[in-house]
Amino acid sequence: MIKDLYIQKSFCLLGKSLNQCLNCKYCRLLDGSTETFNLSTLPGSINPNFRKLPVAVNLLYGDPTLQVEHTVSLLRKLEADKHTGPVVVILKGDFSKFPNEYYSLDLHFAFSTFGVNHDLDGGSR
Repeated sequence: MIKDLYIQKSFCLLGKSLNQCLNCKYCRLLDGSTETFNLSTLPGSINPNFRKLPVAVNLLYGDPTLQVEHTVSLLRKLEADKHTGPVVVILKGDFSKFPNEYYSLDLHFAFSTFGVNHDLDGGSR
């Protein structure tokens, strides 16, 4: 049975698989917990009130900078669906890879050091 929304850590997660797994040690996909979810369903397509839910885009399947075109495509789909809740793109990669475009979304970019031997993250995971 495929479930329509995957909600974890206060976000509805949207994304897709890359052509190959990167085996990131911190990935939520390694335990198979997302296998029964459709990670392309927009929250507003389930219920118009879900357009207010916080969404994380391409939080799974490697860094969003590895699939900029798909990340932008999901942002445009949320925009077309008139999503009003916060939308976050969490990345470790180079923010400058994203096109300098306007989005009519409550859009936030966040930089993560999780899984990296870094002072802010308390060491290697």
